[in-house]
Amino acid sequence: MQLATIKHVSSKNANYGDAESYLTFEHDEFSGKALRDKNGHLIPREEYRMDTLLCGEDDFAIACMRANLHFGKNNLRGDVKSHHYIISYDPRDAEDHGLTVDRAQELGVEFCRKNFPGHQAMIVTHPDGHNHSGNIHTHIVINSLRIEDVPRMAYMDKACDTKAGMKHRCTSACLRHLRAEVMEMCQENGLYQIDLLGGSKDRVTNKEYLAQRRGQQKLDEKTNGAESISDDKPSGSIVSVDDKPAKTSKYETDKEKLRRAIRFALDRADSMESLTKLLLEQGVSVKESRGRFSYLSADRPRPITDRMLGDDFLRQAVLDQLAKNARLGSDAERIVIDQTVTEQNSNDPIAVTKTVLNMLLKQTSVVIKPDREKKLERVVDIDKIIENGKGEGYRQWAMEHNIKQMAGSMSYLSRHGINNYDELKNRLNAALDKKDNLLQQMKSIEGQIREKKELRDQILKYGKNKDVYTQWRGMKDGKKKDAFYQEHCAEIILTEAAEKYLRAHGIKSPLPSPKKIQAEIEDLISRKAILTQEYQEAKKTADELGTVKHNINEVSQKFQQQKRIDREFAR
Repeated sequence: MQLATIKHVSSKNANYGDAESYLTFEHDEFSGKALRDKNGHLIPREEYRMDTLLCGEDDFAIACMRANLHFGKNNLRGDVKSHHYIISYDPRDAEDHGLTVDRAQELGVEFCRKNFPGHQAMIVTHPDGHNHSGNIHTHIVINSLRIEDVPRMAYMDKACDTKAGMKHRCTSACLRHLRAEVMEMCQENGLYQIDLLGGSKDRVTNKEYLAQRRGQQKLDEKTNGAESISDDKPSGSIVSVDDKPAKTSKYETDKEKLRRAIRFALDRADSMESLTKLLLEQGVSVKESRGRFSYLSADRPRPITDRMLGDDFLRQAVLDQLAKNARLGSDAERIVIDQTVTEQNSNDPIAVTKTVLNMLLKQTSVVIKPDREKKLERVVDIDKIIENGKGEGYRQWAMEHNIKQMAGSMSYLSRHGINNYDELKNRLNAALDKKDNLLQQMKSIEGQIREKKELRDQILKYGKNKDVYTQWRGMKDGKKKDAFYQEHCAEIILTEAAEKYLRAHGIKSPLPSPKKIQAEIEDLISRKAILTQEYQEAKKTADELGTVKHNINEVSQKFQQQKRIDREFAR
């Protein structure tokens, strides 16, 4: 899964046209070299969207060079000439949320205007990435030189950050601000998003990403598409089958091999002892030191710490997963279907469903393979299917579908320790309440974010124009005062409005620091992202419980209905 992210790369290349060429023509995904047809001409990309900002009638490259000459900047070889930001969206957003290349381009232009004011920019959106995962992504390339004065933003800590003729500084505070803006943009547009401010499950650095690409190219040249290894083992040369190195067509870095090996073991282990044993079988040893785990594979001289692999591999995360596995138990996937309906339990929908499932499995050749990852679906009404004129083939499909969904429902109950119908209803009500509660918390945080942003902006406006306003208020000569007002009308009006806002909200001198308020906003955005994930999980749980309850009700009602018909017929 690849949720929305933002990546930054700075460039000292004085030829701004190279950036445009890279984004509009086909390039080799590993070497970065331009691809040409048989006549030696560059090959245009099949699909992309492109816009420019503050470039006038010139293209991006010419506009940037004109600005550099005008301000006398970016003349030295070591100067950073441009900054390249990439916003990548989750591949699922296209299907689940209707994200299109055009919509992504609109979001990219809005994002650029808001966060890189005063900079000449080129915004290009592509429908797919290097890995062909279908992730729509937007490139934002800005000239490092600012050509206009801009309002001060909360993360800016130097006067030069707002002045024309000065250069963009991609500080840690700036990157944190941009991550928060990406999160807000995705949340506001209903796109998949995680907490970019609170860590990474797989901490893949740009260095590791480039190493993977280079390694993949060499592997493709060497193996020419060697067959993949068995699904029963994690991929990569770290695992062997029958004492022979496993073949793979996908190159993995040492870190990725460890991630796969650890995840493979974590899926099966329920204690630290069993985890250590499973890792050793794959040639990986784990040690604990100063509250951290470190992992060492047989082909490496030095171990890799859990922090370098990502948040999923931190000591506490691993222990939490082991505890969760222990709670589920080794027999969590068993489907209990050997219970028969008696007069005492005939009113228990779960007992009825188990018996009906048992009967159907004896009468058919359907094979049940419990699969946690497969989404539960609702059983279908076969009688209605027949009434609508569907054929025997469709009826047979419906029967098999219903058996699989009944088995999946029973497996779900067993896996989650739900033993009776009342407990199922209570779990469903609790899940719905939790979902509603999380939604209210998210709305509350959204309101806090809006209020704090308004306060931050008003303080910034007040601070920027305060000197002009104070000078105007101190003038005694009416004519000079009127002339000064006409010259600085906008600044005075903004300051008066900010002063009125602060007074109405009871905020007195000394005013809160905009940087402190920005940190609070980012903390709220991070909390909202966590709540959003919790909400999606709660919604998923509620949907699953609702599906299980529906299936049990449908099967039980059909059974009771048939039972009444049989009794009437017997009379």
